[in-house]
Amino acid sequence: MKQVLDLSYNILPLHLKACLMYLSIYQADYIIQKDDLVQQWIAEGLIRATGDKDKEEMSRSYFDELISSRMIQPVHINDNDDVLSCTVHSMVLDFVTHKAIEENFVTAIDDCQTTARFSDKVRRLSLHFGNAESSTPTNMRLSQLRTLAFFGVFRCLPSVVEFGLLRVLILHLWGDDESVIFDLTRLSELFRLRYLHIICNVTLEVQETQIKGLQDLETLKIDARMSVFPSKILHLPGLLYLSLPVKTNLPNGIGHMASLCTLRYFDLSANSVENVRSLGELTNLQDLRLTCSTEPSCYLNSNMDNMGSILTNLVNLRSITLKPSSIPYVGSSSMSISCDGWSIVSSPPEFLQRFEWLPRICTFSGLPKWIGRLKKLCILKVGVTDLVWKDVDVLSGLPALTVLSLYVRTKPAGRIVFIKTGFSILKCFKFWCSVPSIEFQVDAMPNLRKLKLGFDAHVTDQHVTIPAGIENLSGLKEISVKIGGAGADNPDRKAAESALTCAIKMHPARPTFNIQCVDLIFSEKDDNNSLVQDEELMAQPKQYEITEDVDLIFSGKDDNNSFVQEKEHMTQPEQYEITEELDLMFGEKNDNNSLTQEEEHMTLPKQYDIMEEDSIVEHMVPRKGSSEDGQNMYSAFSGLKNVSNLKVGSVAEPLPREKIAERISCPNNVPNLKLRSVAERLRRSKISERIRKLQELVPNMEKQTNTADLLDLAAEYIKELQMQLKALNDDPASCSTCSASGQKHLDG
Repeated sequence: MKQVLDLSYNILPLHLKACLMYLSIYQADYIIQKDDLVQQWIAEGLIRATGDKDKEEMSRSYFDELISSRMIQPVHINDNDDVLSCTVHSMVLDFVTHKAIEENFVTAIDDCQTTARFSDKVRRLSLHFGNAESSTPTNMRLSQLRTLAFFGVFRCLPSVVEFGLLRVLILHLWGDDESVIFDLTRLSELFRLRYLHIICNVTLEVQETQIKGLQDLETLKIDARMSVFPSKILHLPGLLYLSLPVKTNLPNGIGHMASLCTLRYFDLSANSVENVRSLGELTNLQDLRLTCSTEPSCYLNSNMDNMGSILTNLVNLRSITLKPSSIPYVGSSSMSISCDGWSIVSSPPEFLQRFEWLPRICTFSGLPKWIGRLKKLCILKVGVTDLVWKDVDVLSGLPALTVLSLYVRTKPAGRIVFIKTGFSILKCFKFWCSVPSIEFQVDAMPNLRKLKLGFDAHVTDQHVTIPAGIENLSGLKEISVKIGGAGADNPDRKAAESALTCAIKMHPARPTFNIQCVDLIFSEKDDNNSLVQDEELMAQPKQYEITEDVDLIFSGKDDNNSFVQEKEHMTQPEQYEITEELDLMFGEKNDNNSLTQEEEHMTLPKQYDIMEEDSIVEHMVPRKGSSEDGQNMYSAFSGLKNVSNLKVGSVAEPLPREKIAERISCPNNVPNLKLRSVAERLRRSKISERIRKLQELVPNMEKQTNTADLLDLAAEYIKELQMQLKALNDDPASCSTCSASGQKHLDG
């Protein structure tokens, strides 16, 4: 395997080798967000702009190249086939870590390596301290440190201000007491800092007069509570990327951030009308992600009406989304927001590629006409009261459209017909309506791969209930349907399910399909409430895998529930896994009672990564230590002759679902926990203590720099002791010879 990895690594260009070695700051199977990695590479100076691409475009292309080379594995993939996050397999990470140590590129230390020997001069340092007694080794020169990534207990954090040349600072902190306050004031002394990302479960505090010292800061990402948001942040001249927790109430003056390109989670419910209007002054803005409460707000309606004029001023905008600020999203209220106040936009952004406007709550009376002028629009998710054939004509004229989600509140007057003209590159189509009165003619949507439908089976006309012409979607690979009905034994629902199943089985491409019987999707009284019941409460999926001879039906309550979580919601695996080998070696046992008590008194930090359900397909990596790992990695790196011929920017095929091992799934909009769980942290601390004891017992163990080598040396030492014991029992006179040879072997 090492030869395969060597060959794969050696054919990479120099710039990709540097980007790959940088990933050794993370641990194996840790989920790394693409946006984070892109900004870190830029801040580190690993990316150079070219004549036709800026640094961010180049950085994203490097990420795609590493995915294509299969050195990193995709985790979250959206409906547009864009990879949103990745992970590094344990074998690849071990290899890359050794390369990084050889090149003195990154030094990674965890609990069991605090006494190991490292290079005198360290430029990039990654600390993973789950043990409250861990500390940074003192045998390193850190005066030239450029990157510090700390993952661990709050009290183990070294004095960051001593590293005056820092460019990248990543802090994933947790404390046993959430009432602790972390003072960020002295971070303003890091004049060269370009990237700052903080995730923690304690309160952040910073003085107004000090934050202005970060003149070179380009990226600021905070996933934690803040006592007060410092207004001086709005005056940082170089700030390009700002990401804040949801429901953050910004001080007035956001228009001063003239250089800002990305603003994430600006709350329309919490911010004043004056502040929302100031968004129109951010003319360099390319990515705007908005949130709003699902409860009534004094600001929300006024702010919504102002969005039309704001959108006209944001001439460089590429993406604008509106998502619910509630986590998890529970639409307990029947609030519905009309967007007709800004349905007329005189001059929409010509570069706009993504428009998602909370279609389940925010509704246009009809499809806004200005959408037809967005010739570069790729992703559109919108809710309308009525959909007519003229709207379909407008949508079919969008040449770049690849993902389309339509939420239609009222029953169409007649069938909505999709003809072969238009939608030539559409990959994913989602249609929610009380009645699916749609029809696909021959050669319609030739490149459609995913079809998602939602409707209520409360009508007696079965021909209206079943979409017509599904068999004409020649490229269809996957169908997902939610059928609403009053009760599990509702005859209309059963009839609709049966008829739809037969219709899909007649499809010549034999696509896979997933049918869920849920509560009412739309009702005359309250569309939103029934929709929440559909999403959260009443899921009873049935998965059908069509083969040539046999229909495989996934049945059973537990299996079905897990399938819904995997298929319909964004899931998140455990970030830190303890392998079974370690459990066996150290006799680790789970004490559920003690862990429960610990969890009652400890809370973890929350990161709000807001994404719409159904927008992400997740492909996870196998659990470390599984019997399939070697074969999976060998197949991933097989066919190396073709690696150099891979098209730049293409996406490698993710791991198949049947090889996915243990998962922990989270519903949509549940906090995306990037830190290890309390239980894992306790187990990891115990393992670290046992490894320290091994280091005291086994000669030369302090020279090793990774856990695998430590365990190999320990196993070898145990074998030598067994040989000595056997020799002593067989012939006491030979014991001294055996002992001398064993010590010579270990010293060598």
